[in-house]
Amino acid sequence: MFALRRNHFLALAALYASAMVYMSLVLGPTGFHYVSMGFGEAWDKFLSVRFVPHGSNERPDWIANMLMPVPLTFLINSTFGMGVVTGRRTTGIVVTLAAGVLFVLTIKYAQLFFPPRTVTLNYITAQLIGVVLGVVAFQFSHTRLYPRLLSLFEDGEGLTLVLAPTALS
Repeated sequence: MFALRRNHFLALAALYASAMVYMSLVLGPTGFHYVSMGFGEAWDKFLSVRFVPHGSNERPDWIANMLMPVPLTFLINSTFGMGVVTGRRTTGIVVTLAAGVLFVLTIKYAQLFFPPRTVTLNYITAQLIGVVLGVVAFQFSHTRLYPRLLSLFEDGEGLTLVLAPTALS
């Protein structure tokens, strides 16, 4: 059976991060549209980003922004937070949250160079919530769900039950 190792999760996280960069900077109605701007000017714009009142028509976009980083932080946490050692789990959570927050803020800063991308505190908040949700999903799946699934198949009973001819009737 193929066993996933930490470097596999890291490769998947890098691949997904690349997809997020593509979705956030290139994919869109105008395609790749880079506008030159000084880093200081962009930094000033980034620091002046505010909340924008949104109607209910913006809700799907906000939810999409919230869900986008969930797989990324799940995979990052899989890379650094596996195991049952409490210190390792805590370190994994801290590293994952730091990497997720840094990645989200970096993409949002980069979006300033690619109009008509929208950078608002609404979307930054949504993606930061997604970062936390990815960590929570990993912790839940590896402390509650994963051990239960393993126990089903420890002695082969679960697999036999699924494949048994009598189970089909």
